[in-house]
Amino acid sequence: MEDRLLICGLGNPGVIYDTTRHNIGHAIIVAFAKDQGWKFKKDPHLKAEIAFGVKDQKEVHLLFPTVFMNNSGLSVERAMEMLQIDVGSILIIADDVYIPFGELRFREKGSPGGHNGVKSVIDHLVTSDFHRLKVGVGAPYMGSLEEFVLGQFTEEEFIHIPKIISGAPPVIDFWIKGDVGKAKEFAATASLKS
Repeated sequence: MEDRLLICGLGNPGVIYDTTRHNIGHAIIVAFAKDQGWKFKKDPHLKAEIAFGVKDQKEVHLLFPTVFMNNSGLSVERAMEMLQIDVGSILIIADDVYIPFGELRFREKGSPGGHNGVKSVIDHLVTSDFHRLKVGVGAPYMGSLEEFVLGQFTEEEFIHIPKIISGAPPVIDFWIKGDVGKAKEFAATASLKS
């Protein structure tokens, strides 16, 4: 990991998607930026909103693609090229329907796991060797997977969203410091059950 980092919170653009399961990655980087006092600005070339700050002597760039989820990789690829960031210095934050609601998992690489946004990033970067923080939104559901991830959290789930969002920054902090082991360890213990 180098001294210039890119953290991308996946989601769909538009107010109607803000509180859907698919946008939890976006919600996390917005909260992280707010805690740091960093401001997002629109970048037409990147097709994204981007924020910048210095933390632990690292240049940290936060990215929210303003294209739809299944084309997120375009923004990530452009940001990577513009900022000259190595793939090992990228963290993607995304929802995961196969992880129990409220649990976090840190992975150093892997398959898209059925997630169209992560698949787009893999396709555009032509590698799956980027780090990712998976946020569990899994729950029993009827109907299509697409309807589920584009749906709103239930009232009961919504109560727990602040705790989920507040559990992610320590994982991000360890990752920024370059301590992948601690990031993975903390993610494993940061859940609604703890």
